[in-house]
Amino acid sequence: MEFRTELKVQKSSWDLRHGHSVLSLGSCFADFIGNKLEQNQFEIVSNPFGTIYNPMSIFENLASCVEEKLIDLPAIVSSRGMFFSYRLHSEVFSESKEGLLKKIELIQEQVSKVLSKTDYLIITLGTAWVYELNGCTVSVANCHKMPAQTFKRRLLEVSEIVEAFTGLVQKVKAINPNLRIITTVSPVRHIKDTLVLNSVSKSILLLACHKASQLVPDVQYFPSFELVTDDLRDYRFYKEDLIHPNSVALQYIWEKFREMYFSEETRLISEDIASIYLALQHKTLHPNSCEHEQFKKKIVEKVNKLNVKVAIPRLIEEVNLKLKY
Repeated sequence: MEFRTELKVQKSSWDLRHGHSVLSLGSCFADFIGNKLEQNQFEIVSNPFGTIYNPMSIFENLASCVEEKLIDLPAIVSSRGMFFSYRLHSEVFSESKEGLLKKIELIQEQVSKVLSKTDYLIITLGTAWVYELNGCTVSVANCHKMPAQTFKRRLLEVSEIVEAFTGLVQKVKAINPNLRIITTVSPVRHIKDTLVLNSVSKSILLLACHKASQLVPDVQYFPSFELVTDDLRDYRFYKEDLIHPNSVALQYIWEKFREMYFSEETRLISEDIASIYLALQHKTLHPNSCEHEQFKKKIVEKVNKLNVKVAIPRLIEEVNLKLKY
């Protein structure tokens, strides 16, 4: 007798391996995937624009980088004695408009450079609700605590998401024809929209991702949303806020991601890296003992052996720092 319906992911024809570079964008779930890949010693850039939930803001930011188009001035706002951009998260700010524009220019240059050579682009969509500035078509990534009457709020259509995504892919492919794109929908629930409208929003995103994967070459969908809501399907896999997946759920999603996109060799390397991090967490009562010295030497030997297979500079630095070598 079975008591749950496990989502069995189909092994992708793509082989995400060490040596590949990845750009991860979107909701806070994009940071989770980015952090996991970073821990596994991938070359990764995660959310340079900050956390962004709606697809139009993600697509518009990427398009601006490809076209080398500077941020439009109507998107700049002064709030609480600082300057922000409606197109970016509030973590990108400055005490002057000139300082903010310079920061944005540097971010755009970084993303443009990454896009031209990266192997994988991972886009995590959070909500189909979008805010737009009154009087113009600027999609707002973050309201920066400005009054609600500053914006109009609407629900995106599936067709406009797919159209915007298709146009973006064409632009990116012109500078990086080998790019592969993974889309996913965040399992984090936006209950401020109400549970009913959150479901409507997620449904629009799911359908848009499905259509995009059908219509656009080199696009695949990873089912992070379904793994939480249809597979795990229980509040014990959520944090206390009952909104965000907890560490158990996130680890489950990561294991499914590895199953879908990692080759056997990459998976084994990933497990070796995890075992080294686990060993680094070991606490000893006798740090000056011969036994502990042997323990440290075994870790270093394992790192050196792994470094022959794949470049792991960040891990080597962490091991040296932790073991004081």
